Amino acid sequence: MPPLSYYIKIIESKKFEKITIISQDRRNPCVSALLKIYPNIEFKLRSLDEDINIILSATNLVESYGTFTSYLLLFSKNIKNIYKPSYQVNTEKYFNKNQVNFIVSDLKKYHNMMGSSWKNSLYQRKLMLNYEMNLTLIKNIINTYKNKIIDDKK
Repeated sequence: MPPLSYYIKIIESKKFEKITIISQDRRNPCVSALLKIYPNIEFKLRSLDEDINIILSATNLVESYGTFTSYLLLFSKNIKNIYKPSYQVNTEKYFNKNQVNFIVSDLKKYHNMMGSSWKNSLYQRKLMLNYEMNLTLIKNIINTYKNKIIDDKK
């Protein structure tokens, strides 16, 4: 499962009209954290049919881990952008590259730190919530740039 910073980086990179989290439960600590950070995100437990309909109607989709959405998206007529971690199953060869963009985040180091299997350990949960993906560096650069513009206008 990707770190919280993976989702934040994607959300902050583009102004999405609507963000819906699809998950079978709230055990992933990123779900609660994202709902606190972004109160407009929609999350509720739905039936499998409802989840499939939402996935197939999406134009942008952020993958987490597993093969369900990766292969389900092969049936989508709407998908334009698929955001995925570098360790996710590679289905890119099955898509028309002129119609679907793959935005891959390099999370190999994170994946190695997490270990080979999910145990829901305290270490894994803390790593998931605190791993940075250079996000702090990006935010510092943006803030420095914004402050410079403000200072230049004085």
